[in-house]
Amino acid sequence: MATVYFRTTDVRPLIEQARSALAHLPSPEADLADREVWDFQDAKPAEAIGEAPLPSLLLVSDLSVYLTSNAVIDVQTADGLRPVAFAEGLHPRENPRWYEQVTALIGFDHMCQSLPVDAIERLCMDAPEGWLGIAIGEEKLRVSAHNRLPTGVPA
Repeated sequence: MATVYFRTTDVRPLIEQARSALAHLPSPEADLADREVWDFQDAKPAEAIGEAPLPSLLLVSDLSVYLTSNAVIDVQTADGLRPVAFAEGLHPRENPRWYEQVTALIGFDHMCQSLPVDAIERLCMDAPEGWLGIAIGEEKLRVSAHNRLPTGVPA
């Protein structure tokens, strides 16, 4: 089981974005019923597929490992992407070895898993200036709060 870490100060704006959105993307699991690959551009609003629109964060592994909200938004960053929080040490623009490190940690299977905002928010409150750790296993995720970045995590 590999663990990735996110700054709670980077995660909190995503929580707020998810909570304040008027519409939400469905969970990737629900939206995959009629197709093989899920992505943000093709996703239908939750209401369109009959799913209750719940605010959540999405743990994504594709061009790196990052969190984003499931808010349906028009806002993008200056480079045209959704607002995200990259896992510590795995930002593609800051770490030229990000691909090797992601592959070593979790392989490079694409993944998108929804996480309930309420639980993530409580953990962020436990470590307001700390870290959110997400242990990625084959069958489940384990999320924890940390006041300090554990020793040995590449920054």
